[in-house]
Amino acid sequence: MKRTLLLLSALSLGAISAFAADGQILINQSAAIAAGGFPYTITQPGSYKLSGNLTAPLNTAAILVYASNVSIELNGFTVGCSYDQTFSGSAVCVVFAQGSNRTLRNGFVTVSANSIAQYTVLIGVNMALSTGNTIEYVNASAPNLSGATSIQFGDHTIFRFNVASGAGPYLGCPSLIEGNVNLSGKIFDPGSCVLVNNVGAW
Repeated sequence: MKRTLLLLSALSLGAISAFAADGQILINQSAAIAAGGFPYTITQPGSYKLSGNLTAPLNTAAILVYASNVSIELNGFTVGCSYDQTFSGSAVCVVFAQGSNRTLRNGFVTVSANSIAQYTVLIGVNMALSTGNTIEYVNASAPNLSGATSIQFGDHTIFRFNVASGAGPYLGCPSLIEGNVNLSGKIFDPGSCVLVNNVGAW
């Protein structure tokens, strides 16, 4: 009986450790592996926060979001993915499937590749099918190669105080594009987007 109680207590502590003090669901390398491996898949609305760097295995996305109404706090950490010439298809690090009202903020997303000849796309963060989002204080990078994009997002997005490195961003308009830095040198047609105090080519 005592052993059973100890085991239940240990399991309870393990469950509690998956949540931050404010109720956010914590994501780290161990949590991703315990949840079934990469990509770490989010199917429920809620608030998620990194508690460490997240590095996906070769040729694998790191985070896949299906649910709407999801907030991901990167918490200053890095989400990293890498692809090589053996991979064929859409090479993306952080994927937001069709939906709305997602938030991504405060950290780094990096996708690397030694070749994209066989890739359909190579993207750091893909929110292209998602609308009504907020992306802020994110440094997204992808190789400055043909077909690569550091970050993509759908329309009606607040995109502010971010840095796009290597490959440039892809804008979904109408959206608010404010205070961002584009280090890629690539110019994208802003269309009906509102641009305020951005640095670099837009």
